[in-house]
Amino acid sequence: MRITRLFSATLVLAALSTSFLHADPVVPDLIAYWDFNQTSGTQLPAIVGGFDGTLGGTWPGDDSQWVESTLGLGHTLSFKGGWADMGQLAFDNPLNTDGPLTIAAWIQPHSHGSGNTAGRILNHRTTSTSHGYEFYLRQTGQLALHGVGGNGYANTPSNVLEVRSTAPWQHVAVTMSEVYQVGGNDRTDVTFYVNGVAVDSQTVSAVRRVTGSTQPTLLLGDSTAFGDAGPGGRGFDGLMDDVGVWGQVMTPAHIATLHSVVHHRGMNYDLGQTQQLFEIHGAGEGSATVGGRTWNYATGLSTNPADLGRVVVADGRYTIALDSSGTGVSAPSHLVAYWNFNQSSGTTLPDVLGNYHGTLAGSWPGDGSGWVAGKDGLGNALDFSSGWVDMGAVPQDNPMNASGALTIAAWIKPD
Repeated sequence: MRITRLFSATLVLAALSTSFLHADPVVPDLIAYWDFNQTSGTQLPAIVGGFDGTLGGTWPGDDSQWVESTLGLGHTLSFKGGWADMGQLAFDNPLNTDGPLTIAAWIQPHSHGSGNTAGRILNHRTTSTSHGYEFYLRQTGQLALHGVGGNGYANTPSNVLEVRSTAPWQHVAVTMSEVYQVGGNDRTDVTFYVNGVAVDSQTVSAVRRVTGSTQPTLLLGDSTAFGDAGPGGRGFDGLMDDVGVWGQVMTPAHIATLHSVVHHRGMNYDLGQTQQLFEIHGAGEGSATVGGRTWNYATGLSTNPADLGRVVVADGRYTIALDSSGTGVSAPSHLVAYWNFNQSSGTTLPDVLGNYHGTLAGSWPGDGSGWVAGKDGLGNALDFSSGWVDMGAVPQDNPMNASGALTIAAWIKPD
């Protein structure tokens, strides 16, 4: 897609007042996703998009294999000379674009890979030297996006990645804007991220979508060779997991979230689960159960830029702020229910977490039960004489209906 970029003070101010400061949430358009959760075989099924792959090379004779992931996302694929081949795709496939686009992956690079420009993460191009793009590592710990044929080439400064046999898992992403014109020339804005943080941004010549008579080939872990079908001798060396492609520029908060939810203790959400959080936020309402927790659209969250996309635990809730206006998503933390008894009247006992509100039952207050001053420093309390609090019927899958670990705590003053 191409747009013409006009530079006008009036237009810029209008954009700031209408679209930036008051932009509605947007659901990221996930167009391809591979979770790598197989344990055997030579197939890499796509979770989203239908771009199923076949493992090429001499699997497993080249030491490529399925392994248990230390990332916490199940299994992963160790690339040691092999690649995943999705074959030739139709010209109208959603990855065949000159922008906007986002590519993200978890990688554990053991070396920079093979070939003079090193290991490919994702390749969508033809055998021609003038169409398509590749996302890959370079020989000096760099990330690069190569618009084939010299179009849209960009790379980060050196050593933004740790590359060694004992390298940690690292989350990498690149965004590519819509094409726009400056002085009659097509340009694209490219931003690279490592572990949820932007490490470099550049404006480059526009990437060219694949046109002509040869359909694009999609590979993970290698490149389409010049003049031949894959592989292209630019193999990725190491582990790769949870690769996704979106048909838009993901926000910094979205990309930070993809990183933070994996590393947060007890969460370990993969890309597919995180996409569900994005969908709640993009809808501006609603809820969904993800990883055993009920997440809700939330407002009034942190507007501190440092908190965007970061999992915050406070007041018995997980919260993730997803834009600068303080909207995002929230869910109860391990604390699944909390009643603070701080009412002073009425027949309702609210759950502070919003899940299990109760109604005071019995002959309140005629049986002597009632609201009274509580323990020092804790506000009010409830004096139970012969009444009780009824939360009613709750779903069988509620987190208190558990056969595993559970903790119950309360302050009491028995008569």
